[in-house]
Amino acid sequence: MRLLPGKQERRARLCQVMYLGERIAHRCAQRQAALALEPRHRRFLQLQARQETMHALLFRSIVARLDPRGNHASTPAVQALARYGEQLYQDIESDDLAASLLGMQGTLEGIGERMLHASDSFVTGQDERYQRLHRLVVQQESAHHAFGVHWLQCHQDDRRVRRSLASARLRYQTLAQDLWLACGDLLEDIGIDAGIWLLHDNTPVKRITAV
Repeated sequence: MRLLPGKQERRARLCQVMYLGERIAHRCAQRQAALALEPRHRRFLQLQARQETMHALLFRSIVARLDPRGNHASTPAVQALARYGEQLYQDIESDDLAASLLGMQGTLEGIGERMLHASDSFVTGQDERYQRLHRLVVQQESAHHAFGVHWLQCHQDDRRVRRSLASARLRYQTLAQDLWLACGDLLEDIGIDAGIWLLHDNTPVKRITAV
């Protein structure tokens, strides 16, 4: 589905998806911290929740600046993200930390990190403060993703974790692929070759299936 209109509006659509993704990540990290058994994991997730709040505020301010009167709630990417978030919340409500880490830090954070790298070109030429914020968000998203992958790798011999991931992996792979393709349309709308980011062998969607 191609949306187009003005350049500012198109960029705002992409940032709106990032904003909503950060809100989901904040809510998930808060709940995951309550489920985590190890204090160091709990502390990391609590820190992540605070960082996601900052990220959400940043993207919300960008959307307001780019297209203050726009309504971006009905794009396919927003709808795909909402379906993804519903599955995350279901896993957390079921106290399934492993499945939520696969879906959130293991996969969704990787997609967010890749989207930020895809939009690097728009940061060039902005003021130094904005460039620093962009670098900081990328670094933090990378750390969140690495935490999820590391946790999954460290617990892969746990029989209960393996059982949980066996049923969750296909669900999240399907949801992530839908979201990935919808975000690809947004990238194409603002002149970014989505194929570079969607078809690479090391995308989060493909990489996480090997964990």
